Amino acid sequence: MAKKFEIFPGTIAESLQANMPDDPMPHPEDEAAWHAWHDRHDKIVESFFQARKLARLHDALEQLDVKKRGRVKDVAEKTGYSASRVSDLLAGKVPLNDRFIMAVCSAYSINEGWMRGDDDASLQVASPLPANAIEGAGLEKLDVAIIEAIKELKKLPESERWAFVAELKRRNAQN
Repeated sequence: MAKKFEIFPGTIAESLQANMPDDPMPHPEDEAAWHAWHDRHDKIVESFFQARKLARLHDALEQLDVKKRGRVKDVAEKTGYSASRVSDLLAGKVPLNDRFIMAVCSAYSINEGWMRGDDDASLQVASPLPANAIEGAGLEKLDVAIIEAIKELKKLPESERWAFVAELKRRNAQN
């Protein structure tokens, strides 16, 4: 089992350096040792980025006031994932995957760029239009219907949401 990666204050390079083993890089002529050394270091770099995404996810949920007690259940309900899978993902037992990150970002209006490590991006994306913002904004009836449909879709578990989108695409292709 790989050692848990520790994130240290400072730059990415400082965190990576602090977690790298002290073993010197072997000469490229010793191909097996050279590849083994690079594989070890690649795994450390990958574990760093996983740890960083996980830390950002926990920071985001905390800033959005998603309480630690009940967090797994809340995230599971809003993303459509099972509570046991969410528990494993939030505990770092399994790597965060793109689908889960997208589901959490969508459910909590988290900026996906920020979650993936873009320090220039802000944590939250703009919240959806409140109902009273539609009135007098000159929106067409179709625009209002689309906004309402999106609000309803966000209430569905992710699996049902994607099934609904697939059905809409199928029906649209028929027309």
